[in-house]
Amino acid sequence: MNINSVSLLNNPYEKKTSFGFSSPYATQTTPSFSSRKQAENYKEQGNVYAQQGQKDKAIEYYLKSIQEDSTYTPSYFNLAKIYYEKGDNQRAIEYYQQILNIEPYDSEAMIDLGVIQKEVGNYRDAKLLLNQSLIIDPMNDLARRNLLETQNLELAQTNPELAEIQKSYYAQNNLQAAYAMASAFLPPEIVNNTRDVRFKFGQTALMGGDANIAQYANATKDITVTDKYLWAAPQIIAAYLVHEMVHANDKDSYSSIKEEQDAYRAAAQFWMANSNGIKDPEMDYVKELYLQDPTALDDKVAEVYKTKDPTIADFSPNHGMMAAAVTLKYKMNQATRVFNSILNRESEMKSIGILHEFQLTKNLYK
Repeated sequence: MNINSVSLLNNPYEKKTSFGFSSPYATQTTPSFSSRKQAENYKEQGNVYAQQGQKDKAIEYYLKSIQEDSTYTPSYFNLAKIYYEKGDNQRAIEYYQQILNIEPYDSEAMIDLGVIQKEVGNYRDAKLLLNQSLIIDPMNDLARRNLLETQNLELAQTNPELAEIQKSYYAQNNLQAAYAMASAFLPPEIVNNTRDVRFKFGQTALMGGDANIAQYANATKDITVTDKYLWAAPQIIAAYLVHEMVHANDKDSYSSIKEEQDAYRAAAQFWMANSNGIKDPEMDYVKELYLQDPTALDDKVAEVYKTKDPTIADFSPNHGMMAAAVTLKYKMNQATRVFNSILNRESEMKSIGILHEFQLTKNLYK
């Protein structure tokens, strides 16, 4: 069984940043308040359909939104996202370019467009977009890691051997640095309990249709971080190692909502202490929830994991099961006292019979 880190950002149809502002040279008309409001309403309706998997219906409402207000970029953003998910990269590129025509300094659109250009092999355009986004938002690691990957892919076209050496060298050093950070942060007993675990980059399993960011496999004693994060800052990789090392500390193959909550809390605490201004959409969202209230993070973890795997248990042997058993026994003892009080007012023979049945029932919960 793979115990894993997944994306908690389960609504891709909302912009994560707002660095965009319009060029003074862009030709635009200012929409009326009513047009903008109606455009927002259509977008929200589209979001509901998108989250239900009704992508064609979502597209219909996003198009209504931009017909109502041609400068409303969130709907262009969502159209680009949906066409990218549908595998229509050309249409996605067109909508991202529309955003940049309206808001030339929207760094999120630059990054997303740069990623698509990288994936279709337009490395020159990808580098230009990602470099521009880093000028606007220098600490954005999503842009940085995609730029590094693009440069490596471009090198592979002319010198594949050197590109592979560069990639392997970077992966090894990045993972070593991340492990050192995670080990320095975690309690010594967790580090000692995971000495036999192997850490690596590679392909990860799917959960709820999405690839895991990282996962622990107890059978092979492996913690695998997805290849997509190979070029990420070591602090980001370390946050996921912290998460998976909490899992591996158990030395069993059982996961649970409580275990995932413990792992995400540890990752949030690591990120708050070690991010050093680096921006990452996933970990920043985890941190935001934790700072809001640790239980807000717990609630989100429970929501996402139960959606992706409805069979996941609430507790596992080393995460909450003991506490749950103690709580249940306490409640049963309370119930026994109340029940005894009631029975004492009944006839002795009737009391003995009912109490005997209740005691048998109680024993099932020990």
